[in-house]
Amino acid sequence: MSFFRNIFLPVYDSLDRFFKFGNVLKKGDTAIQIGIDMDRTTTSDLFHMARIVGKTGTIIGIEPSPYNIEKIKKANTYMCNLILVQKATYSSKGK
Repeated sequence: MSFFRNIFLPVYDSLDRFFKFGNVLKKGDTAIQIGIDMDRTTTSDLFHMARIVGKTGTIIGIEPSPYNIEKIKKANTYMCNLILVQKATYSSKGK
């Protein structure tokens, strides 16, 4: 298990972050995350985006779960400007 945690996860996280956001986000940008996956803070897109935009950037996170909002607040040790909105989102077909 330590091999997986110490070797594989950091490599996976770097590749995941690069392929999802590498050409889209840069330091100082503003990004929006709708629905925040909090299975692991290391694989959450919110935290990937925060690492990229840095302390001069802003992340807006929209999440309905109060449990996830609290987890994000506790894990917010290295983050950029973080705006959390506890609301649900949905889509529907127009008339």
